[in-house]
Amino acid sequence: MLKVARKYLKAGFSVIPLNGKIPAIEWKEYQTRYPTDKELEQWFADDTKNIGIVTGKISDITVVDVDAKSGGLETIKTLGLPVTWTVKTGGGGWHYYYKYCPEAHQTAGIYQGIDIRNDGGQVVAPPSLHQSGNYYEWTYKEDELVNFPISLFKKETIFKSTDWKETLTKGATQGTRNETAAKVFGKLLTLFKKEEWEQAWKIGLSWNAQNSPPLNETELRSVFTSIATREALKIAPIDKSVPIKTDYPLRYTWGTRELDTSLAIIKRGHFVVVAAKASAGKTTFVFDMAVKNARLGHKTLFLSLEMDEQDILDDFGRKFAGITIEEEYDYKIPKDKQALYDKKVKELKETPNLTIKSIRRSGDTQWEDIVQGVKEHGETDLIFIDNLDLIGAKDKENDLDRQKRIVKEILKFTSQTKIPVVLIHHYRKTGTNSKDQGFDEMSGSGKIRDGADRIIKVMRNTNKEAEYPEKYKSTIHLQKGRGYPECSKEVYFIRGTFVDIPPSEDYYYNYQKAEEVATDFGGEIMPEF
Repeated sequence: MLKVARKYLKAGFSVIPLNGKIPAIEWKEYQTRYPTDKELEQWFADDTKNIGIVTGKISDITVVDVDAKSGGLETIKTLGLPVTWTVKTGGGGWHYYYKYCPEAHQTAGIYQGIDIRNDGGQVVAPPSLHQSGNYYEWTYKEDELVNFPISLFKKETIFKSTDWKETLTKGATQGTRNETAAKVFGKLLTLFKKEEWEQAWKIGLSWNAQNSPPLNETELRSVFTSIATREALKIAPIDKSVPIKTDYPLRYTWGTRELDTSLAIIKRGHFVVVAAKASAGKTTFVFDMAVKNARLGHKTLFLSLEMDEQDILDDFGRKFAGITIEEEYDYKIPKDKQALYDKKVKELKETPNLTIKSIRRSGDTQWEDIVQGVKEHGETDLIFIDNLDLIGAKDKENDLDRQKRIVKEILKFTSQTKIPVVLIHHYRKTGTNSKDQGFDEMSGSGKIRDGADRIIKVMRNTNKEAEYPEKYKSTIHLQKGRGYPECSKEVYFIRGTFVDIPPSEDYYYNYQKAEEVATDFGGEIMPEF
C-alpha cells in the first residue's frame, strides 16, 4: 500500500490511512496539507491499512458516491453523469471523480443512494479491500478529469428524484413536518450560494404547498431562518433544551436535554432545592429553568423576594446583549447591543405561561403571602421562589425554627396541591480551606435536607482568565435524588440561556451577523437552543 500511496501523492492527491472506511488518524489537517513521505511510511508500514483520498480543494476533486444498497444504481441511470475517472467500490457501488467544484457542497443523500464528497470528505481508493472481500478498482482513468456537472445537483433538479418525492410525502405528516422542513432546507442551503438563498426559499414554498396540510408560512420561515443562520455561521446544530412533547404527561425540565436525561426527574408535588454559594449563578440558572418550563407548556410562576420584575428582565437583557458595565454607566450602549437587549426583554415579557412576580417586604414576607400570591395568579403547575432567606420569621422564632416551619409549610403545600416548588437557598460561608460544599455546609437545619426531594448545587467557573467556552461553564451537581444516583453535568451560559453544547466561538462573537441573516428572511435567530 505504501507504494500506491506514494503514487497518489505524486499525482496530487492528499492521502490518509483507513481502517476499513474509517480514518485511522486525526485527519483534519490533511484537508489543507499533504502528508510527508515519513508519515506515509509510518501509516502504511502495516499493509492491512486501506488508502483514503481526501476530497475537495486539496486534491482538486469532487466525487459523486453511488451506494448500491441504497438504490444509487437505479438513480444513476436517470442522471446522465458525464464519463470521467471511475472506481468500482468493493460494495458494488461507484465513485465518479470530477474536477473540484467549490459550489458542490458535501451532501449526503442528495438523491436516492447518491452522496457528494467534497471539502471535508474522503473516499476509499483502489486497491483497498472492502469488508465483503472485494477490492476497490479503477474501471476508467484514461482522460483528464471532467468538470463537475453542477447543473444536475442544484436548484429545482433535486426534486426530480423519486427518493425525494417519497421522503417528503411520507415525512410531511402532522407532527413531523417541522423536522422534515428542516431537512429540506438543510439540503437546499448546501446547494445554493448565499446570494441564491431567496431561490431556495421559493423552492421550499413550492415543496410545502404539496403537504397535507402544509405548514403556515410563519412556521416555515422560522425553520428556514434557523437553518440559514447556522449555515451562515458554520456552526453545528445545538440540541433542543427541552424534552420532546409526546402523548405522555408533560415532563418538567432542568433547562437542558443533558440535565433532563442525567439528573433525577422532577415530578408533581416535589420540593426542589437549588443551592450555591454567593454569586455562583443560582438565580440565573433557576430563572432560565423557569422560562424553559413555561415555553414547554407549564403554567409557571417565578416569585422573587429580592428583585423587582424589571431588575430580572434587565439582568437577562444585558447578558443576552453582552452590554458591559462601562457601556451602561456612560450611556454609550452600542445600537446593535441595545437592539438585542430590547429583543430579549420583549421576548421574556411575551413568553407564554410565564409570570414574574415580586414580593419585597424587607424580609417580612411570610409563607402565607406566597400562597396568596399563588392564588391570585390562578392556574399554576410550577413555582420558583428566590429565596428562602427572605421568608420572614414569626415572633420570637430563631432562624433554625423559622426554616423548620417553612419547610414543613412547603411540604404541606406541595402534598396538597401537587405543584412542584423550586426554592433557591444558600450555602453558609466557609473558611478559605474549604474545597467543597456538601450537605453539612448547607445553611440552616437538617430539615431542609431531609424534606427536599431533589437538591442540586450550582457551581460557576471562577477563572476570569479562562478561554471560550470554559469561562461560561457551570457545573450542576445532583446531591440528593431519592433513588437517583449523584451525578454532575457541565452546562454553558451562552447569550442568556444555558446549553449543553456551546456553539462555535464565531457564533458567540458574531451574533449580530446571524441576526442580520435572520432579518433578511423575516424571521428570528434561533429562538431556542
